[in-house]
Amino acid sequence: MDGALPNQLVDGQELAAPDAQPGSDRRGARRHATVLLVGQVRHRGIDAMCLVHDISPGGVMARFTTIPVVGEDVQISVRGMAAARANIRWVRGYKAGLAFDTPQDLSKVLGKEDGKVARAPRFAVSLATQMTVRGERTVVELVDLSPGGAKLIVDGPLTPGTPVQLSLPTAPAPLPATICWCKDGRMGLRFTFPLSMTMLADTLALGDHETDTLDD
Repeated sequence: MDGALPNQLVDGQELAAPDAQPGSDRRGARRHATVLLVGQVRHRGIDAMCLVHDISPGGVMARFTTIPVVGEDVQISVRGMAAARANIRWVRGYKAGLAFDTPQDLSKVLGKEDGKVARAPRFAVSLATQMTVRGERTVVELVDLSPGGAKLIVDGPLTPGTPVQLSLPTAPAPLPATICWCKDGRMGLRFTFPLSMTMLADTLALGDHETDTLDD
């Protein structure tokens, strides 16, 4: 990943189309945007995550947590793009090229709308953990996780804007975060630093998680 953080957009450049083998010399290929975006892929009713390396209206090139299979149909979503059906065209280790069934509008993926950046995919999960607030530890249940934040079930109201630390079994140290909202026993956190793909995938593997509706 060359030190780049998930969800960080980097300079666009000319790349081979997702339905072309890596390293192939395909002239006239569409211009693609080189990105690092955490995505959500659904296959046979199971949610998994991926890291999208480049994207175009016609498809994506992404790295998966398990080795994909050429010819299989999946649904994939990234920040700013709702779940889209796609077919796996080529595989090279954990990396694969996917072609969308229909062209996708990438305006929200690559830019802003009304001054706002679209939210990254969120993953439903059920995992008991601990949170530290003003030096006191409390048991919470993690119910939703993304690279940028989390949703928790908590006892009692907490004030938005309060700094906290969330413990994850996959993190070497508690993660600094800020309370964004708290209502009806649930609370949203925004992490100070985004989770890496590895930490996110390892945490999801520990908890019970299922398919959840993706928000743009």
